[in-house]
Amino acid sequence: MWDRCRVAPDGAELPEDDAGWHGHGDAHSLKLVADRVSQAGLQERVSLQQRSLEDLDEQDQYEVALINLSMHECRDIEKVARNVYRALKPGGYFVISDFPFPASVQETRTLPARVMSGIQFFEALVGDQLLPTQAYVDLLGKHGFNNVDAFDLTPVHAVTFGRKH
Repeated sequence: MWDRCRVAPDGAELPEDDAGWHGHGDAHSLKLVADRVSQAGLQERVSLQQRSLEDLDEQDQYEVALINLSMHECRDIEKVARNVYRALKPGGYFVISDFPFPASVQETRTLPARVMSGIQFFEALVGDQLLPTQAYVDLLGKHGFNNVDAFDLTPVHAVTFGRKH
């Protein structure tokens, strides 16, 4: 399962098990992914739906949930964490890939923070949440995820992850 299907990379491999893959995202992204799935002959193993993780209402269905560069757009991240936790199979992973907002005034003076300032200014204008990576680490820990950790993919792109016990 992933949110914002537009981020599915070319050549992405799907699990070999019979469970298949399920994708969630906007209509345009789902069309792009559906075309790739069809070209790969995987339509029997892939399910695509248009909805948000805030509306996810399933239990023990997925091995991985990935939200790429859009967790900051969720209006209720507590609900997202609860929903994803419930939807994951035991041992499943929740991976949050997003922009790291500076955690302190000092961090806003770094070159990456300056590069991100235009994006973050826009995000603030449209009501998105601008959170430091530690906020996502704390969120996953609060909702029962184990082995929660984070790393910087680039200076302006961080990954946070945790595992359902």
